[in-house]
Amino acid sequence: MRLIAVDPAAGMLRELAQAKISDEASAVSWFGDFVLTGSWGVENLVQRWSIDTQDGLIGAEQDLFAHPSGLDVLAWRHDGQSLVTGGHDDTIRVWARRDSALEELASLDDHTTGVHAVSWSTDGAYLVLTSSRGDHVTLLDMRGCAPETL
Repeated sequence: MRLIAVDPAAGMLRELAQAKISDEASAVSWFGDFVLTGSWGVENLVQRWSIDTQDGLIGAEQDLFAHPSGLDVLAWRHDGQSLVTGGHDDTIRVWARRDSALEELASLDDHTTGVHAVSWSTDGAYLVLTSSRGDHVTLLDMRGCAPETL
């Protein structure tokens, strides 16, 4: 993982930090003062990373969970209380944020193709996703999946 800054005076990007990840990093999502990465390879992990932009430091803090096969997407709901993950295992999983941990709320296991992109609606009520067979865009009603309803 690389942390890069913009140097407005020079109109250039400059690297602030770099850290090694064990698998191929295939997804990343920043939330508050930490970053989550998803990987594809041997471990297929979602990891929590600390970021210090002042000192230019990145550090792996915690392995949160793994998907059965590679992970391609991580997306936080706008209120930061839910996270959706998806990937090559043809599943979409929804997680509730519980302090520094994540608790699985629901999964869609009968999706038939890998998940490559997801986006929450502004109000968090719906999720749209695209799959590896480019002819599918799926709309999911997420209103029964919010942490406050469980």
